[in-house]
Parts: sequence; C-alpha cells; structure tokens
Amino acid sequence: MANWRGVKTVQRAIDLADPGAENFAESALREFVQTLGIGPPSTQFGLRAEGRTVFCDLRVGRHVFEMEGKVKYIPVAQGGVATADPTAIAWAQRERDDFITGFKLGMSHVTYHDLGPGRARAVERLRREYAATVARFGTDITDLAPYQVSRRR
Repeated sequence: MANWRGVKTVQRAIDLADPGAENFAESALREFVQTLGIGPPSTQFGLRAEGRTVFCDLRVGRHVFEMEGKVKYIPVAQGGVATADPTAIAWAQRERDDFITGFKLGMSHVTYHDLGPGRARAVERLRREYAATVARFGTDITDLAPYQVSRRR
C-alpha cells in the first residue's frame, strides 16, 4: 500500500495519534505545542491532592497547556455545552487553575484563534510563558510523583 493515494496522510495521522487526546482540539493543541520546539508534550497529566483530581490537556516539563473554548460558557439551549451558570463555570475554572499552579507549574491557555489567525502571536506568547516557567521552576517534575495520577482507559 506504499503507493496508494493518500497513504502518506494516513501514515502521518497514525504517527501523530495519541490516546490521551480527548477531542480534535486537544490533538490540534498537541501538534501546535510540538512546533514550539520545547520538547514532546505529555497528554492528560493528572494531579490529585486535597480530595481533588484534575487532568491537564498537555504538559512539557513544569508547564501545562490548556485548550480553551467559548463553548464551555454557552448554555446547552444556545448550542454550547454549559450545564451551569457561566459565572459559576468561570469561577470553578479559576479555582482549578489555582490548584494546578499551586504545584509550581506554569500554565498557558490556548484558544482556537491561537491555532489559526493568531498563531504567530501565540507562538511568541507560549514560548515566553514556557521560558518564564523554566526560569522560575525548572523542568524536573520528580517532586510531583506523590500527586500524579493516570487516567484509566
């Protein structure tokens, strides 16, 4: 099948596949982070403490990348996925971010705009944010071993 039409595209898709990606947006984010040249991203990085468990979309060193979409804040009746008041959702997101960064992890939020028309600016911003995390906390995560959890498949 080496000469079949489209086989290179299929092979590239297989090579890029990662069972940790929960949706297309996370796959697109992973591909984008790979282009930053900061190292291979790890998907679904889990942390558990204080009776709480969270999973981050991607991690490189001590920096996590979260894919964000406006659809999280739009009620289901209006075509979104929000099942609660948008203010409550935003506040829960803030508390989640504080929990994650409390482990001395840097964090970047990425939107669809960053993956498309805003890509050049996003590359600069994400490299800058990642560099700030490295300068502040380094890249080693061995201290997080007691808090790390894996997502069961």
